[in-house]
Amino acid sequence: QTRFDEAIDYGDRAIAIGEESGSPRVLAYGHAFRCWALISAGRSREGAASSETALSLVPRLTDERDSRYIRLKGGYGAVLGHLQPGDLIKARALAKDLMDFAIGTDSARARSFAHAAAAACHNVSGDSARCIAELERAREIAPDPIYRLVAEQNLCSALALSGQFETARAILDPALQH
Repeated sequence: QTRFDEAIDYGDRAIAIGEESGSPRVLAYGHAFRCWALISAGRSREGAASSETALSLVPRLTDERDSRYIRLKGGYGAVLGHLQPGDLIKARALAKDLMDFAIGTDSARARSFAHAAAAACHNVSGDSARCIAELERAREIAPDPIYRLVAEQNLCSALALSGQFETARAILDPALQH
């Protein structure tokens, strides 16, 4: 059993607990987690379905922090889940919804995530300049080192894919110090 399988099983157990307890909160978090595990394992269609289940539970969540987290993790997961099998139209629509939501919040994390989701769409469509611009925005507004490092990792990849190796190295070398 791979680590991906273990992670998927962990999400499945959380979903089972949520179903047994009738907790929309536990179900939403379980599906949001499972989505990312499935996408990481290359099972993007299943990941998209799990993220959409998480998103469908948002109206039943009573804490705004939970709602925002599920909208972000589930929304970004849905974008990636639709991108990997090639559904760019659906992914772009989801990324736009995520950006609209993020702009309406006071959360730099939300905006950073939304820019990263938009970048993923531009990357898949072959628009490296827009991908890089979105990742630079995600990096600039990232409120903490983890979000910044994730944005930098993706930015370095996009820069290298576009042939900008020295620019990527200038970002990557300091990031590796963390």
